[in-house]
Amino acid sequence: MKGWKCRIVLILALGVATAAGANPIPPPSDANMPLEDMYAELIPIKGGTGLEETFQGGFYFDEIPDTVRLIKFPVPPETRGFKVAIGKLPLEWQFSDAIIPHLHENLPEMFPLDWTVLRELYPTILPEWPWIPVHGWWAPGGDPFPPKALFSVKYQHDVLKRGCSYVYFYALGCGKQYPVPDVADADAAPPDDVPFYRRGVTSFLDITMPLSLNVARMSLDYTPHPFAVTREGDKTVVSFYAKTEFGPFKRDLIAIIRPWWIAADVNYDDSTDILDLIAVRNKLGSDLSDEESEDADINGDGKINVLDLIAVRDHIGEKAEVDLALPRQIRLRYKVKECGTTQPPGIKPDVIARGRRMIVTDQIYFNCCPEYVRMAILVDGDAVVFREKAMEEAPCDCNCYYPMRGIAGPFAPGVYRVKILNPYGKVILEKEVEIN
Repeated sequence: MKGWKCRIVLILALGVATAAGANPIPPPSDANMPLEDMYAELIPIKGGTGLEETFQGGFYFDEIPDTVRLIKFPVPPETRGFKVAIGKLPLEWQFSDAIIPHLHENLPEMFPLDWTVLRELYPTILPEWPWIPVHGWWAPGGDPFPPKALFSVKYQHDVLKRGCSYVYFYALGCGKQYPVPDVADADAAPPDDVPFYRRGVTSFLDITMPLSLNVARMSLDYTPHPFAVTREGDKTVVSFYAKTEFGPFKRDLIAIIRPWWIAADVNYDDSTDILDLIAVRNKLGSDLSDEESEDADINGDGKINVLDLIAVRDHIGEKAEVDLALPRQIRLRYKVKECGTTQPPGIKPDVIARGRRMIVTDQIYFNCCPEYVRMAILVDGDAVVFREKAMEEAPCDCNCYYPMRGIAGPFAPGVYRVKILNPYGKVILEKEVEIN
């Protein structure tokens, strides 16, 4: 009965779990922010009463007119430890996909900025948070901001809890505050009255949480948005990736988080059931020489034994989906293995169909000492992009190959234009994949 009640609460929550907001918001101007590079860590609060988020975001501006003297930043209620800093980017700095892996090793010198709670509230339609506070900061010394700058924002707050689940909210859609005309032709230039972000925005957000939790649904307002999920040690890492061609985002990120142990879903069908139990039983005693055997090692101890069967049994009945009546949620489940200095045979960039899903493989070529190597996914109609996302912080003087395999879906029947992008944004595979 308790699980049934949780399910009803979660379905009702999805009906209202949208919000408006913006991070960050300059006034209408020719300001341009091409990149958001963001990370959130969700940590259980002592006593098991909830989750605390530690958020850290880097917001890269390649154009800030000297008329801009104030930047606003909506935050969740009861935010703690808010800090903002600014770093001056070189005048020759230009955003491109190729620089993303180097962002953390080429940070400018950062200086703290004074901020205040503005006498302004930002409306949302979250019933628990009908209004959220807005923080703001000014250029130091009353002078204009540098024409190109990086803003770093950090804060903590308690994640909104609703029933048996959590509602993760990130105010992505700054286009909601200032009306921005729609651009009918994505290849056309934006109208002259677009107030800011004329060249579009790329947004990355990685959410790290305990392994026992996972994202069940992710959406931009009411529209389901794909995401990638993997296991790193004792953590679940969920990666969000979105782009606009012109102008800012107009919808905000909502993620429904609930207990779901992804390691027990051996066959990648987004549920833990008797089929997973059978898959592990059939691999008892085998070595980890193939993908299926490796997936059956639930507890990651390098063996497939009765402990793995117990782990699956303990999570029987868990599902990623909230309700089958809701629009399908496309997610990419993947693994990245330890790197090798020689290219392993038999693995190449490829995407193939398997039922309603796509299997993606590659050997990600990247630095030997990465901060992380991850994947992201973006779906726009019949276009599917698998993005290899890796970051350097203190790189070594060598590169190596990271074998990667993932399963994405479910997709509706049709023909899809699929790409794989390497960490530097270069297309390394482009093909059509038919889903029957």
